[in-house]
Amino acid sequence: MIICIKLSRFILKNKDIVLNDEHGGTQFIVTNLSLPQKDIVRVYRKRAAIEDIIRELKSGFAFGKTDSSSFFANKARMWISVIASNLMRLMKSIALDDQQQSWTINTFRDRLLKIGGRVTKHARKVILTLGSRIQEQFDGLFWRAWERLNALWQ
Repeated sequence: MIICIKLSRFILKNKDIVLNDEHGGTQFIVTNLSLPQKDIVRVYRKRAAIEDIIRELKSGFAFGKTDSSSFFANKARMWISVIASNLMRLMKSIALDDQQQSWTINTFRDRLLKIGGRVTKHARKVILTLGSRIQEQFDGLFWRAWERLNALWQ
């Protein structure tokens, strides 16, 4: 059940603005938009989606880091963050399985890039030794992603 309350002016003391979702929870939206209910729900869900994207840009790609006194340096850094995020999204869509598509950049780094191991040299060879649990998890996922990315070049 979706309940939309349209007001021209309101005071909101609680931050519990609720919508009805597919999982059966009742939620309310308090708004002054004069749109049909489905359009209001769509507008608010898009706002939530963009907030998730901005949060990922800030936490994973240093989008919020504006420590330069130059406006143009900060602008360039933000554009680099956006481009890196878009490249990452493209790579996730090509290389990862459907269940990993929703991974954030931090999850991606933790599962595929930040792998603990020990590097040793023996008989002119460099050997990377991984723990058995990590190796099992890493082997399937990493090599599937590698093969999908490698197939683009052939």
